[in-house]
Amino acid sequence: MPQTDPPYRSLRTQIALVFGGFSVFLAVVLCLLAGEFLKWRLQQQAATALHIVASNTATMLQQDLQQQSRRAQVLATSKELWEQGLASRGVADMLARMQHINPHNVWIGVADVHGTVQNATDHLLQGTDVSQRPWFQYAQSGPFISQVYTSQQLTQLLQKSADASAQALRVVDFAAPIQGPDGSLLGVLGIHSSWDWARDAVERLQQGAAKNNQQSIFIFDKAGTLIYAPDGATAPYTRLEQTLPEAMERNSPNANLVQWKDRAQPFLTSAVQLPTPSPANDLGWWIVARQPVEAAYADANRMLWLSLGFAGIAGLLTALVAWTLARHVSDDLKQLAQAASQIQAHTHASIPLLHSNREVFKLSQALSGMTAQLLRANEEMQKQVHRRTQELQAANAELQRQANTDALTQLLNRRGFDTQATLALALARRSGRPLSMISLDIDFFKSVNDQFGHDAGDSVLANLADILRQRTRQADIVARIGGEEFALLLPDTSASAAQQLAQELLESIERTPIPTVGHITVSAGVSSLRSEEASDDLHSMIKRSDEALYEAKRAGRNRVHRAG
Repeated sequence: MPQTDPPYRSLRTQIALVFGGFSVFLAVVLCLLAGEFLKWRLQQQAATALHIVASNTATMLQQDLQQQSRRAQVLATSKELWEQGLASRGVADMLARMQHINPHNVWIGVADVHGTVQNATDHLLQGTDVSQRPWFQYAQSGPFISQVYTSQQLTQLLQKSADASAQALRVVDFAAPIQGPDGSLLGVLGIHSSWDWARDAVERLQQGAAKNNQQSIFIFDKAGTLIYAPDGATAPYTRLEQTLPEAMERNSPNANLVQWKDRAQPFLTSAVQLPTPSPANDLGWWIVARQPVEAAYADANRMLWLSLGFAGIAGLLTALVAWTLARHVSDDLKQLAQAASQIQAHTHASIPLLHSNREVFKLSQALSGMTAQLLRANEEMQKQVHRRTQELQAANAELQRQANTDALTQLLNRRGFDTQATLALALARRSGRPLSMISLDIDFFKSVNDQFGHDAGDSVLANLADILRQRTRQADIVARIGGEEFALLLPDTSASAAQQLAQELLESIERTPIPTVGHITVSAGVSSLRSEEASDDLHSMIKRSDEALYEAKRAGRNRVHRAG
């Protein structure tokens, strides 16, 4: 036989390479599977978090719009305010106070039925004919909220007044019809509110994690035109002709990768339509939250690279173990080769009893240890996914709690009240049990703020909330639904029992001193569910209790009126 050179790789090296390569392959497959699963979960979490940001912004803007519109309606329906005429000094003082309460209201005025401005803040546009303005025309028949637009007239007037640095104003109009005691139309109340309030509102939400994660909010009108960009800077996007992105799911909890015009890389994007502030004012705005894809998926990509790094380390360790264990197998083979050579030389040699299976067992033991190590790593990654999911759920729960709770009094806000009250109303309808409601409003609360300051006013609200919590049952639904207005929904409570409770609350509040302020009084209105009327709902109960509350105010305050 021709003599050939032996292979340059030893059996020990070949075993180490085979088992090391197999270990790396197995580790990479397991880590890729676990890493891809983890990446998918983190991407889902990023999409959900972005949708929550868009939804919370839409809810907040809807509530701000409703609150501003409601203020206009409440003022317009305060019939005693208009008894001296639209041009009276009392009306001028009230308009000035409203502008002071909300500096974003750049102009507030009242026009008579012919469209002539009779009274206005800082006398701007006083005597001007506004009969052709949309806010005047539409508000003659009901509350009106306009789209965002640029008011060149107000800009010029403000530049001539104290605010000489005023830029082109973008405003939203709020208007409501003014009715006389006999229900006739006296005129229209109009409010031009600066669009800067939207920037301030969005910036309140864009704090902490949202800002650090490079999340940003955009607002588009019904036609898809951009009306708000981060920090109010719409000009750069307008120059790029950025409109509402079409290639995305709208009003869906799923975010999409969408191409925008301000950079080549896509953004993770979620769009939510603004809930209708009122049936007559469907603005149709879209709230769009976006985040750079590299920021949204940063944690997912990081975990995937960590998994691959772990796979490489595990493979190297396994190769080292295999190389060490292969020494025993190679020694056995060397002994066999020596024995065979001796037999070939006709010497008295015998084949030794070798225990190769034990070495194979040790090798399998090493592979088993490697697999256990990989499984432990996979279990640890699963635990991390679980922890991250729990953290996100806790964050979502906290966001939900904050969205439903008034920060000052820790009572429910209007959104939380509506949610729980709807359930209570359904239960009352189903069981046939009584359901009553009390509306409370602090008497002369404005004078408290003017005399003692807003901190004292906040103290009054907090103390009143404590009294309401102490004097109501756990099943009762208590909320602060306005500045100084509170609502109590009382399950299993008749109208007479609710009236008695309201009277007890008034007496308890009147005799309870409040630091700095002293004693205060409140007025209350009571209404009950009309179970015999299928159309009676929560809105009707609130309306009746509010009307009863206004009757109590007109009757001298610090008293309870019950709706008929």
